[in-house]
Amino acid sequence: MTATTTTTEHQRKTSNLPKSKLKIANLNVRSLKTRSHLLQVRELMREKDYDVLAVSESWLNSTVTNAEVEIDGYKLTRLDRLGKSGGGVCVYTRSSLKVKRLKDMSEISESGFHQLWMQIQLKKLRSMLLCVAYRSDYCPLPCFVNNFMDKYTQALTFGKDILLVMT
Repeated sequence: MTATTTTTEHQRKTSNLPKSKLKIANLNVRSLKTRSHLLQVRELMREKDYDVLAVSESWLNSTVTNAEVEIDGYKLTRLDRLGKSGGGVCVYTRSSLKVKRLKDMSEISESGFHQLWMQIQLKKLRSMLLCVAYRSDYCPLPCFVNNFMDKYTQALTFGKDILLVMT
């Protein structure tokens, strides 16, 4: 498993309001279905107290319930790869955060490019968009431009800050 940690400051456009930090990590787990990997992820979340954990290569599918891979105090949003093994992305968000999956923007393309789009609201601050993207080795590089840019352009119309987490 490989981890990348980012702390992002999400600040309202109004100048006199305090900054609020959102602690975000990105992890390529190569299967949350593997018990030892899931236990390591749970321990990491207890130790580091992240607000958001983006996971690539979750390897989840319809045979795995959310309850089987839950982490206490977090909500799970998934984009499972169907019809093939491996792949998939998911996001654990702290239960206190208001989260909305943007279904019309989230997809796994035919070329295998994964993108899970979400809107996250931190307390009473203005919300932001999060995109968790994954491009496997067999997915050609142009798929990033061909698949991602259309959704990114659509996301810009929301008028919100956008955070892209990609592996």
